[in-house]
Amino acid sequence: MRDKQFKYLFENELNRTKSKYSRANRHTDNNVAYNTRKYFESISEDSAINVGLEKGVLTTEGLESLPLEIQEEFVIQRFIRELFGKEDVNCVGIGSHPDFSAIEYNDSTVRQYICTIFFDIKGSTRLSLLYDLEQVFFIKNSILKTTIEIIRAFDGYVHRLMGDAVMAFFGSSFKTKEDAVIDALNCSMALKMFMDQSVKPHLESMGFDTIDFGFRVGCDFGGDDDVLWGAYGFDSVGEISPTGLPVDMASKLQGLADKNSVMLGQGLLDFIVWPERYSRPKMSSNDEVKYVTPNITHPDKKPLNYRMKMLDYEKALILSALPIGERSRDCKAVQGSDHIDYKCFVQENNDRKEYISASRCLNKGLDLEFSVSISKAAPFIFPIKLSLYKQNNGPYVPRSEKVEAETVSLSKIIYKSMPSLVGNNEPYSFLVPEKTAYRGLHTMRCVLEDANGKIVYENSIGVFIN
Repeated sequence: MRDKQFKYLFENELNRTKSKYSRANRHTDNNVAYNTRKYFESISEDSAINVGLEKGVLTTEGLESLPLEIQEEFVIQRFIRELFGKEDVNCVGIGSHPDFSAIEYNDSTVRQYICTIFFDIKGSTRLSLLYDLEQVFFIKNSILKTTIEIIRAFDGYVHRLMGDAVMAFFGSSFKTKEDAVIDALNCSMALKMFMDQSVKPHLESMGFDTIDFGFRVGCDFGGDDDVLWGAYGFDSVGEISPTGLPVDMASKLQGLADKNSVMLGQGLLDFIVWPERYSRPKMSSNDEVKYVTPNITHPDKKPLNYRMKMLDYEKALILSALPIGERSRDCKAVQGSDHIDYKCFVQENNDRKEYISASRCLNKGLDLEFSVSISKAAPFIFPIKLSLYKQNNGPYVPRSEKVEAETVSLSKIIYKSMPSLVGNNEPYSFLVPEKTAYRGLHTMRCVLEDANGKIVYENSIGVFIN
């Protein structure tokens, strides 16, 4: 159901944009916008909705009490947030980061980390030579509106729209640095999936040639010592913005990314201990471009040598919580089945809860449980073989446990009628206990093969550990 729903999200966004900005409907929609503003103005100060708006979040109940015109803005966001275990919706508007409202009208500054994303529509300038201006506006605005909602779906803050680009921040005083980076990485993958599987096909169905344009994303992280927030400009003409090398690098990384790709900066790669296997080098004339160019220098003329890597989308997508049906289109190492349920659970604060793959960072010393359930109604050729493969990554893994290849955590042959399960309809269930121990991103891959050796299910769960 989720896979089918995904197909229509951007199509609905396009249709609403097309309707809104067609000449025939422009007057009507201006009235809608006017009435929407009046509605917000009429909300009492002590109402739950108004409190939610001030905090930048709305509960499902609060959202559903708003007019349909407002609810429609959050269609994409609500779908994504459910997949990644995020509650409510992010209704923070464009502009200043809410953490720094106290310094909006003074000259004080604050040091606080941030993860920056810079999204750009590549080739958009030439669109004006190919289509009339109304069509160009329709294409660009549809893409930017979708981008905004995907950013907000991962708790991001849209800082600025710059023509055909979006600058956004991930992180806040109530979110860990690791989780902010994870949100930015998941956002980057979701952006690419939506662009490839929804945006382009639908625009092509409307007669636009998508070979003329694409997108690029740059993403980097800076810690508390690397980023300074302050109010630039005047009270009436100004904004609160961060200053720091990692912030500036995000736009440069975007410019160096290949078409329809994501470039990750040194700050992010090092902080999150991003595994090398989920990256690929930037190539130019068969040579690897290791550093951001131009390679700026220190005062002593020593080159900065700021490292960068392309996100290997196909490999990283293996671990994503995006719908498995959509992931399998872009990734050969993923194959879904309605008859298989593969999950991870974590024991936190005396509570067993599901851990959604690569969605947040866990503390060390927590008990994990990988669960595989196979329906007895599965149309597989039995017996089937179940295998779970563990992979530890990163420099913090002891040499005794650090191997290049995956290690087998479970291997089981499952027959159609296992003696202990005859006479009931409960699924075949298997549990593998684990523990969070080493900082980095670690994985558990689940593979089921039928009696002929054909893979009938393959999926992986990634676990980030502090």
